[in-house]
Amino acid sequence: MQLEADTTVIYAPTRSARGRWCHLCGARLATAGVPPGQALSVLRGFDPSGAGSAAVWSLCVECYHLKLHCSACGLPVRAEGVMIAGERGVYCRHCFESRPLCDTCGRPVGTHYWSRTDGRKLCDRCQSTAVSDPQYAHALYRRVRAALYNRLGMALREPCRLKLVNRSQLAELIDKSSLYSLDADSRGRCFGLFIREGRHRAIFVEYGLPQIVMMEVMAHEFAHAWQSERDILMPSAEQEGFAEWAAYKLLESWGCSRRSQRMLRRDDIYGRGLKIMLQWEREAGELGVLERAKQPWPTKSP
Repeated sequence: MQLEADTTVIYAPTRSARGRWCHLCGARLATAGVPPGQALSVLRGFDPSGAGSAAVWSLCVECYHLKLHCSACGLPVRAEGVMIAGERGVYCRHCFESRPLCDTCGRPVGTHYWSRTDGRKLCDRCQSTAVSDPQYAHALYRRVRAALYNRLGMALREPCRLKLVNRSQLAELIDKSSLYSLDADSRGRCFGLFIREGRHRAIFVEYGLPQIVMMEVMAHEFAHAWQSERDILMPSAEQEGFAEWAAYKLLESWGCSRRSQRMLRRDDIYGRGLKIMLQWEREAGELGVLERAKQPWPTKSP
């Protein structure tokens, strides 16, 4: 499973505000003669995929001077700031471009951050719930299995083990799997993998992921195990989309709206596939998605 890279947008102050209300505190802005610093407008997009979203923020003077501080260094954002889609934090351009990015969430790390022996860097927020204890990871895996059964009726007839691996071990497994063709960016954001060899089945998950991220990855890979047990082989978008849908429904049932909304913002094969599954759900409900997934899919001619 791959986790998405969020869209980020860089903003700079302008002399005119679009809108009559402050985007941060909701206070009414002056109706005329808006002074410099009361608005933030798009300067340029900053996204690995080349995408960017145009928008303008209107801010009151108090919010601009007192509240618009960099989430990494704590200093005023001043001339330019960076926002990550779906997040409320703002970063100064210097921190966003010069500080290491958290390996899991993609945010610039703060003054204090965590470095792993395999080269990963985690921000304080992700490290605070990072799971490295195998016993605790297995407890989370049992919770995910039970939740998928209770929520969607998904269960396996054969056991599927959970194994925690480090980054290099996961990369070696990817090289031997059908995901070997992933580009470098996608490979770096792949945190889990399901492998079936004969009757042996296992889900490999990278250790040290934040708890909710690890459970999302577990749910995605468990859905792949469910597909494999039933010899379900759909086109790539539907195959990955179904696994994303299972994880999405689980996060939704737990009230993890921030994580589920991030899944909806993706425009790669995982995001496109999830949208296909949600369309199926609108047409036939959750049971309809499961039944449709079980139907024989035509194989491509050689």
